[in-house]
Amino acid sequence: MDPGARRKRMEDLRAARTIIQRRIEVVRNELNELDAALSENERELSDCAPVSTLPDDTLKLILEEAYQHRSGDCSKDARAVLNATHVSQRWRQAAISTPQLWTCVHVGSPRLVRLFIKRSGTLPLHVICIGPDAQDGSDEDEDEEPPWLSSYLKQLSLALKHAHRLKHIRIETACDDVFFAVLRRIQKTTLPLLENLELLHAERHADLGLFIGTNFVDIEIPSPNLQSLSFASIPLSFRSPFFGCLRKLTATTCDISVDGILALAGAAPRLTTLVLDTPRLENRNDNRAALFPSLESLTILGQPEYFEHEALLRCFDAPALAYLALAGLKLAPDVETTVPQRVFPAVRTLCLMNVSSDDDLPRGPRIFRCTPDAAHLELRSCTSNISSLLSSICRASPFTLPKLETLTVEYSEDIQGVLLDVAESRGRFEPPLKAVQLVAKGMIQTDTSVVDRLSQYVTVRIDE
Repeated sequence: MDPGARRKRMEDLRAARTIIQRRIEVVRNELNELDAALSENERELSDCAPVSTLPDDTLKLILEEAYQHRSGDCSKDARAVLNATHVSQRWRQAAISTPQLWTCVHVGSPRLVRLFIKRSGTLPLHVICIGPDAQDGSDEDEDEEPPWLSSYLKQLSLALKHAHRLKHIRIETACDDVFFAVLRRIQKTTLPLLENLELLHAERHADLGLFIGTNFVDIEIPSPNLQSLSFASIPLSFRSPFFGCLRKLTATTCDISVDGILALAGAAPRLTTLVLDTPRLENRNDNRAALFPSLESLTILGQPEYFEHEALLRCFDAPALAYLALAGLKLAPDVETTVPQRVFPAVRTLCLMNVSSDDDLPRGPRIFRCTPDAAHLELRSCTSNISSLLSSICRASPFTLPKLETLTVEYSEDIQGVLLDVAESRGRFEPPLKAVQLVAKGMIQTDTSVVDRLSQYVTVRIDE
C-alpha cells in the first residue's frame, strides 16, 4: 500500500477512535447520573415503608386522624369509615378496634345504628338525624303515624337508649312530621352529656310566615350541660330553663321580639357568642334592653333595613362585648336624632360586611357612635359608596373611630386614592393608624406602587 494512503487510513482510524471515545464518555456520564439518581431513590425508599409494615397502633392513629380531618363536625354519611373496613382484613381489624371512628351515628339504617353504637365502645356519641325532604304517603290518615316515619323513629330510639353518651345531636329535615316527631322524642329523654344541639328545619325560609302568630317551640331537653345551640326556621322560645350553661347561640331565619331577647338574657346568663342570621324583629319601637353580662361576640347577618340593625342593637346591654359584626347594613349618616343609640364601649373589633349607603357620610355613619373605642375596623364585600365611608375616617372626630389602629379592606382601584388619604391622615392621629390589611387577589403584581406608598405611613399586610 502506498505510504501516503496508509497515513490517510491511520488518520481516519484515529478520528473514528476519538469519536467513539467521546461517545463512551457521554454514556459513562449518563451512567453516573443514573447511578446517582438510583442511589437517591433507594435512600428515599429506605425511609418509607408499605402500609402492611406499619405497626397496628400507627395504622389506627392514621385512620383516626384521616377520618377526623375529613369529617370535621361529622360527615353526612357513614361511608368514609365503612370504606376503611373494605381495604383489607388488617385495615378492617384496625378500624373495628378504633372506637373513635364510630362515634358519629347517622339515623337511617337500623343495622348501621346498632353497628356504630357497638363499635364506639363507651365514647360520647354524635347523632345525626337527616330526614327526608318531603313527606311520603300524603293520603294516609293524619292521626296515624305513617310507616316510614315509625321506622325512622325506631332507629332514633336505638340511639336514645344510650342517652347518657349523647354529646351532639343534629336534626336536619324539610319534613314537618320528621322534625317535630324527632324533637318530641328527644325532649322526653334526659341527656346529661349533651353539649351541642342543632335544629335545622331546612327549606322553611320561604314559608316562615306560616309560623307568625303560632305558639313558640319550647326547648325542654333535660340537659344541664348544653353549651351550643343552633336552630333555623323554627319559632323557638327563649325561656328554656336548660340554657344555664349555654355559651353559643346561632339563630337563622327567625322572628324575634324584645320580650324574647329579655327572656334569653335571663335564661342564658353565660352566653358569650350570639349569631342572628336573617332575623326579623317584632315591635321595632320597643327601646327596652336586656343585660347580657358575658356576651363577647355579636353577629347580625342578612339584608334587613338599617333601622332593623339599629333597633336590634338597642335591645342589647352588653358591657363585655368585644366583637361586633353587621352584614347587609344600610349606612345612615351621623345626624342628630331623637332615637336613642346603644353604645358598646368594650368593642375593639367592628366588622361591616356587604354594607351600602345612598348618602354621603361627611361625619361618618351613625353606627360608629355605637363603638367609640373600636381599634380594628374590617370592611368586607363592601362595594357601594365605600369611598365615602373611608373618607369619613380621614377626619378627626369623636364619631369616626378615634382609637382606630388597624383597617382591613378589600382592595380595588376605585379606593386607591382615598385609601392613601386615610393612611396619611390617620397616621398623624393619636393613637395613630398602625396597619392596613388589603384583601385582594393578584394585587401585589398589579399595584405594587400602592403598597409602597401606603408603607410610608403604615404597616401593610397582604391577604390574597
